[in-house]
Amino acid sequence: MKRAHTLPHLWALGAILVAALVSCGKDHGLLPDGAIVLTTEGHQSPSKTSVSANTVQWTGGDIVWFYVGDFPFDCPVVVSGSTAYVEDNTFPDDDNTIRAYYPSEICDMDDSRVDNLGTDAPTVVIPNSYTCRYDEQGRQVLHLPLAATAPPGADRIEFKHLTAAVKVVIRNISVYDLTLDRVVVSSSAWQLSGAMTLDLTSGGFGITPQPTSDFNSVTVRFADEPFLAQGRGEAEVQVPIRPIGSGALRIEVFAHGSRPAAADPDVPAVDQTVICHFSHANNVSNLDRNVMITAPIALVPRDNTYPNSHTTVDFYDNSLFTINSSGTQVRFTKGNLTESASGAWGFHDHQYDFFQTQTDTERDLFPQDIAGERNSGVYRVLTSQEWEFVLNSDSRTTTRYAKARLTLAGETYVNGLILFPDAYVQPRGIPLQYVNAPNLGTGTTVPYSDFNSYTLEQWGQMERAGAVFLPATLGSGGEGRYWTPGTSGQRLYFNNHQLSTSQSELSTNSCSVRLAKIMN
Repeated sequence: MKRAHTLPHLWALGAILVAALVSCGKDHGLLPDGAIVLTTEGHQSPSKTSVSANTVQWTGGDIVWFYVGDFPFDCPVVVSGSTAYVEDNTFPDDDNTIRAYYPSEICDMDDSRVDNLGTDAPTVVIPNSYTCRYDEQGRQVLHLPLAATAPPGADRIEFKHLTAAVKVVIRNISVYDLTLDRVVVSSSAWQLSGAMTLDLTSGGFGITPQPTSDFNSVTVRFADEPFLAQGRGEAEVQVPIRPIGSGALRIEVFAHGSRPAAADPDVPAVDQTVICHFSHANNVSNLDRNVMITAPIALVPRDNTYPNSHTTVDFYDNSLFTINSSGTQVRFTKGNLTESASGAWGFHDHQYDFFQTQTDTERDLFPQDIAGERNSGVYRVLTSQEWEFVLNSDSRTTTRYAKARLTLAGETYVNGLILFPDAYVQPRGIPLQYVNAPNLGTGTTVPYSDFNSYTLEQWGQMERAGAVFLPATLGSGGEGRYWTPGTSGQRLYFNNHQLSTSQSELSTNSCSVRLAKIMN
């Protein structure tokens, strides 16, 4: 059974390597008996090299796979002060050469492409996708494939880096604050990832470039979405690739931001999503392992001013909901339908507003025929089939709804159902869980706050990103009942453990009405 492991830390360019070498004998006074010290191509433990003087730190709990003869096993890394080591109590006592590989994913024995890891010509797999983040010191956290050989009984194992790297230096000199999504490096001529045979017999870890195949790209995605502030934000990203020959590498950077959308008094104020896509080819000559090229990139969504920026920009309306397979899109109104004593129709000012008590001067609960009457002009009420599409169709979006509690002030709160538009990005730093989940377990009844709980400030950010809120207006704030059109007595219904798009209701009973504005 492979143990879980943590990610190593990739230091920024120019990070200072530890200067002094640590004595690494098994009888080292500061290390336990049987400690085998880990180093990397002459650099001091606990650093393991990347390229161009960048380093990655071993972290306690990292998992290294070893092969001694035909015997495979894994060992966790221990970090003590400036020294990283593994204990040799799991090593077999024999005269075979030690082979070591990191991370474990490059030698997954369940993968049919990987074999002969204990031989002089092992095959490993270089990933075509990495997920990374940045730590508190601004260092990129990323897996970097490493391999090593050592003689029988060695008390030091020196790892070698298996990949070259493209260091993409990204600057945001646009008029928008941007969030970095991913960086993609691809080649039309060379294989950048996939299976790779190591030449260990030469002692140099020789790796031969291979012509392009299905593994002609590598993507780095960001778990914590690095923020690039307008006009001054900068990020450095290493993208590990297999060694290649001369040719062109295409470098693509995807980032997103937002800008205010056109004002509409009847719908919530939202932002439009700004997508910056940089795509440019750089010519390179032979990139061997442990060699880096640098690609400076400026994200400039103003091509008429910077014609050579290689940046394109798309704008997406964050407030649109597709309601059927024909592609009809709507915007929901800024609040539930209301009626005054004079018979004037209107909307609540906020999505979470509702009248606690229905009176002759103001009401927002109606019989079903009112929902049909309000279907006029550009406004309409969604049918049960359209609610089903909005809430449950995978073809619309993967993030469709979530239950939540909004805390308005003090102990005042509103429960409800949050709907997410077609183009939605959750604001940075605001958690979102139990997406598309009608309950938290079969037969479970829990507070709405166990799904999601937001302050009014957090909700404001989500609303600007396009989210829609349907308050639970009945049953002491626990039930949402929203009419569909007609007089059939069907409604959208939800509570803290149910969700139905076509529940029956007497058409003369009172339920909420949320209108939508047809946009195409």
